[in-house]
Amino acid sequence: YDAHVPWSAVDLLRWLIFLHFAVGLFNLLPMKPLDGGYLISGAVERVSSRQRAAAVSNAISFVVLLLLLVNFMPVFI
Repeated sequence: YDAHVPWSAVDLLRWLIFLHFAVGLFNLLPMKPLDGGYLISGAVERVSSRQRAAAVSNAISFVVLLLLLVNFMPVFI
């Protein structure tokens, strides 16, 4: 099979696509410094007050941070 593009370039593009997809999914995590946290805050703010939205967003961010830390716990033990 004769390809017009070297297979190393195809493999590089495959890894770049995977990396961009993974970064995009990580960015959607519902934590306040990431975009997902601001999406949650904006959605709650539409139906409630700004203070309530900040409290809900902070609580969800804390829970997600705990889940991430628990997920990496076996690495450190």
